[in-house]
Amino acid sequence: MRFGNEALTYSELHERAECHAARLLDLGVTPGMPVAMITERSLEMVVGIWAILRAGAAYVPIDPEYPRERIQSILRDSGARIHATVSFFARDASPGRAALPPTGPAVGPAYIMYTSGSTGAPKGVAVAHHNVIRTVVRTNYIDIHTRDCILQLSNYAFDGSVFDIFGALLNGATLVLPQRDDVGDPERLAALIRGAGISVLFVTTALFNACIDYDPSIFGPVRKVLFGGEQVSVQHVKKAFAHLGPGRLIHVYGPTETTVFSSAHAVERVGETVPIGKPLANTRLYVLDANQEPSPIGVPGELYIAGEGVSRGYWNDAELTRDRFVPDPFVAQGVMYKTGDRVKQQEDGELVFLGRADQQVKLRGFRIELGEIEARLLEHPQVQQCAVVVKAQRLVAYGTSAEVLDGDALKAHLRTSLPHYMIPDRWVQLPALPLTANGKVDRKKLAADADERPRSTRGGARTAREEALHRIFADVLGVPEVGAEEGFSDIGGNSVNAITLVSRLKHAGFPVTTRDILHCQTIERLLKEVWPTPSPAPAALNDTGSGLRPLEQLDIGAVRRLLDESLAHNGRVITGASVSNEYPLCAMQQLQIRFRTPACFAMWPLERAVDLPTLQAAYGALTAQHGLLRSVAVESGERHVWREYDHRADEAPSIPVIDLAEHSGTPSAVRALVEQVATRVYEASQILHQLVLVRRNRNEHFLVWVVSHVIFDKVTQEILTSHLIRHYEDVLLGRPPSRTRSSPSFEDYTRQLARGPQGIGASDIVRSFRLDDFYEAKQETKRLVSATGTESATNFTIVLPLRSGWHVENAFEVALAVHAKGLQRYLHMDELPLLFVTEGRQYEGQRYYDTVGEFTDIVPLLVDARPPSTEILQSVAGRFDVLKRHNVNFLHLLLDPTARASWPDVGRLMDAGDGFEHFDILMFNFLGNVDDVPVEETFRVEPHPLPIQTLLNGITSVSSDTMVCAFRTSCAVDVARIRACFEQAASELP
Repeated sequence: MRFGNEALTYSELHERAECHAARLLDLGVTPGMPVAMITERSLEMVVGIWAILRAGAAYVPIDPEYPRERIQSILRDSGARIHATVSFFARDASPGRAALPPTGPAVGPAYIMYTSGSTGAPKGVAVAHHNVIRTVVRTNYIDIHTRDCILQLSNYAFDGSVFDIFGALLNGATLVLPQRDDVGDPERLAALIRGAGISVLFVTTALFNACIDYDPSIFGPVRKVLFGGEQVSVQHVKKAFAHLGPGRLIHVYGPTETTVFSSAHAVERVGETVPIGKPLANTRLYVLDANQEPSPIGVPGELYIAGEGVSRGYWNDAELTRDRFVPDPFVAQGVMYKTGDRVKQQEDGELVFLGRADQQVKLRGFRIELGEIEARLLEHPQVQQCAVVVKAQRLVAYGTSAEVLDGDALKAHLRTSLPHYMIPDRWVQLPALPLTANGKVDRKKLAADADERPRSTRGGARTAREEALHRIFADVLGVPEVGAEEGFSDIGGNSVNAITLVSRLKHAGFPVTTRDILHCQTIERLLKEVWPTPSPAPAALNDTGSGLRPLEQLDIGAVRRLLDESLAHNGRVITGASVSNEYPLCAMQQLQIRFRTPACFAMWPLERAVDLPTLQAAYGALTAQHGLLRSVAVESGERHVWREYDHRADEAPSIPVIDLAEHSGTPSAVRALVEQVATRVYEASQILHQLVLVRRNRNEHFLVWVVSHVIFDKVTQEILTSHLIRHYEDVLLGRPPSRTRSSPSFEDYTRQLARGPQGIGASDIVRSFRLDDFYEAKQETKRLVSATGTESATNFTIVLPLRSGWHVENAFEVALAVHAKGLQRYLHMDELPLLFVTEGRQYEGQRYYDTVGEFTDIVPLLVDARPPSTEILQSVAGRFDVLKRHNVNFLHLLLDPTARASWPDVGRLMDAGDGFEHFDILMFNFLGNVDDVPVEETFRVEPHPLPIQTLLNGITSVSSDTMVCAFRTSCAVDVARIRACFEQAASELP
């Protein structure tokens, strides 16, 4: 179990829980007694849960951020006499008695969890021990292994946490607890997922949607992503599916009364709906009519749930329990829970959720009884009548009063008794509430009426810059306008749509974090604290300036000598240590060394002062952390092996500084200049990385990575920068170095590839990837290359607008379809022998998303361009899944001598050529969303950099609402016609 830099083993958890269980028994806790917990997420929280259960009691989780009145209501209703906070379980506890005896059969619930109640008070659901076992042990919707890392995203006062905590700890997996800010900040969440090696997580539908909007690849490293809690968004599932592929998304459904989940649907494809699925093991689902008779297939009915997940009922409320937990007419002495959810059953047995039959709603993953909000509103002395409805996924309160009531004052009244997710976004005062023919409040009319929100009087935009801000806020919040002083949370903002807002603002050029939004609340305060009015640019940023020299006068020779000397010095420092290990390079690395490809260049802006000794110490810690940063490639026979040195950062590597404070130039000119002087071709025997600091002025710097492609890919760039910044903060604050979980090493990766494909034979690979047909189609493209090949390389781009929100959200599907259908038109080929560039960081459940190295694989796929885009995507994604499940790395099978001898058909049918001259005739590489993609079409001719004949090597990127396809070819192609074919393909997409 891990939380930040803290960790507990199973043995340590057991010892602490035993000690605190003894303390609880000494305080008079008896089996079945409720014990309240009021604590933030922490290791002590889990220790406390385990200690309470070990004492035979039931834990009652309470969010410390609940209003005082709600906490007191839960304490009164539960009857909990002991209220434990984090400090209770944080104390050192020595056993006050001999080892605790076994508790014996459970005599009470495992926990009592409080949800919104229609009577105006929260109601407690008492869940038994066997209910929890049924949910997470030997079930049929997910297999949890001891090597899994499960992220505890759910607040422990909500039942999603039961899956997180017990799903991990009852299956021998690792439980990872996020910091509070990790949950609401997608950048931090993505870093945690990658850094902690998260393989399984449950996320509410609302947070799932917001994360996918922010970055569709955010869950890329995760083996299984469970999502549910409210009505699903098909478009968001499609967007996630395009990046994750089949079998990794699981749509789950279940009320708290039936223990977290009752049904599950593994997403193998995405149609017009996403079902809630079939029952979990030991669970029965009935779709019944008003007479509790089964509804025919396809006919809506109410969902009833029976089986081992049905809880004991409502704590201290026998009447409500009798009303909702009713006899099962199909099983003698059985009990089923009346959910109030309307569903229908499909022909395949899967259930589809249709909506609620009562006033209960789910918003942002929280179950809300509208009646409870109304009851609290009516406690206000001036409110005469009221009704709360849901409009556009927001709570709106309507009411009458003899006086004009202030909406903010009413919200303040509600906050004394209701949690934040139950506060209406708006108060609309009416002369009278509309009534139906039978005299009841007409809620449908209220929900259907046009938005009555008055125009804001709290300050408007003063400049075009501010106008853009106001428009983005209004769009995200779904309101006509937003005043400069209106609070984000007061007009429908929450931690989920804050993620969407951050994404929109960043794309519009307003850098911001979720924390900034939730902290500042108003546009006015954000403008003052986060986006102050831009001051005149420092002189070093201007094209001309008094006393400044142009960039052209920089002594390029001196800078290059500085970089060379620094690299040589670092090589001596690192290789001066003893040799700790030797192991082979992977196939892609052998290929990169063979072709002597230029180093990768990446610049990272830092708008802060930088302490150079601290940065050097951080660079040293980074080098010590990652084996490839302290390795050189040495020849061993016909191949190269890594020689890794035991460098411990006793002497920090040097960081050369390019000081441009006295030179003028635009940021793009600075980048071009630094790239010109810093980029190099590394020799295999050198240390293959260099960190350079570019100084513009005291508070503006750039970190520049110049790293050999042999150890560098896109993910490695993210790892190096994030780890370097973390080490820098540690050194600056005097903290010990931060440690993520023990990540697999690059040597582990090479050993995994050396095992070869698992659970699949050569004939299965040939059949699954249609390699015979791939080979035949490739012969046709080889004839084109032979007829049109040249000695030069032509580089050109095609810029295509993404014409709809669906195109933006499903960029990979769109890019793949445009590429396939554009080539189909140009080459007059329906089936295309494409090589796909993949990240190659996941095999057989092992993930390498926190490991530095070059993991890229090149996968041969015959792509049929005739079907619709969704079918093309599903065909490709299904074959990608084969790679991961069966440990298939095509470059290894093609290049490694042992693998090539064992799997000869694979290399033969890929037909790369003796000197790889036919390797990438047609290639597709999708980079995803990239911030600085040039959006102007380009064309240039240059000497061919590699001894490989290329018909069309394509790299596709997406920036905002534009897709850019960059091509390299060594053939005489008709660029104008290629552009026309791709534009036509894009225009025909739905």
